[in-house]
Amino acid sequence: MKNLLISVFVLIPLLYSCEKPPIDDINKDKQQKEPDKDDFSFSLEVKFPNKIAAVRTGDIVWLDIKIKDDDPEENIVYHFMPIGNDASKHQRFKTDFILQKDSRKRVDKFPDMPQADQGINKAIITRDILKETCFGVSPKVPGTFRLNFGMVKHDTLRKEDISPIITAELIFNAVSFSFESPCWMSKWNLFDRWKRWKRQFKVKIDDGDREHDNYLQRANIVKDIEYLAKYDNQQKQGSFQEGVWFEYRETIEWEGTYPSADKFPATVDITIIQHLSNDTRNIIEYKNVPVKL
Repeated sequence: MKNLLISVFVLIPLLYSCEKPPIDDINKDKQQKEPDKDDFSFSLEVKFPNKIAAVRTGDIVWLDIKIKDDDPEENIVYHFMPIGNDASKHQRFKTDFILQKDSRKRVDKFPDMPQADQGINKAIITRDILKETCFGVSPKVPGTFRLNFGMVKHDTLRKEDISPIITAELIFNAVSFSFESPCWMSKWNLFDRWKRWKRQFKVKIDDGDREHDNYLQRANIVKDIEYLAKYDNQQKQGSFQEGVWFEYRETIEWEGTYPSADKFPATVDITIIQHLSNDTRNIIEYKNVPVKL
């Protein structure tokens, strides 16, 4: 199972010059533009870690941004942005994922900006590091997301960035659910006008179509996968295969009355049970999945 990994990398810029400047000028320039790398950092923390293993497309992965700055100034703001445009990692902003604002937290703005050629868009500008900032990442497609976010200190008086871009990585998996419920006439008596109807309840779960999208597949240490579905006061279980239709309720047969789909519950609970090579199990629970026909 892929777990959420968050790592922070600090990029230290190199200064180049055709002529060797005086030592005093170098020291002065460093004081103005190169803050100590240890006094400025940020981290991303998942607000609900117990839900990160069962993310569906359209869900929101809520994150807290925590900024550490030992020497904040009144004229300093912090520019926060998604970085990268790698389709294999689902990094395409507004194609693979979108950002959501938590209205309960102080977030200055989420500008509606198109994807830049260099793959960098300013998504949030935070002004007060003493107040917790929260935002959400919402996947639009299934897959294994390896997202990078960057932050830089910006001087509003000089109108320039005064720190290197530091980055944090967010990794999570999202899946999509597809439902169908075919209905057909199973028996019919021409003389008595007697009819029987049957209805099936089928679902398919996809984990993405990119090279590294294998969250619910038999790969690496996963030997076998089963499912357990709870729906309409019934339980149904069986072998699971990603991208393949399976039944989450027994087929129902009604006599004389057409079994309309809207007469059944609107949500289903589906548990995926992965049997690992070390004889342990990994359990992923998708609760209250809307049945969209």
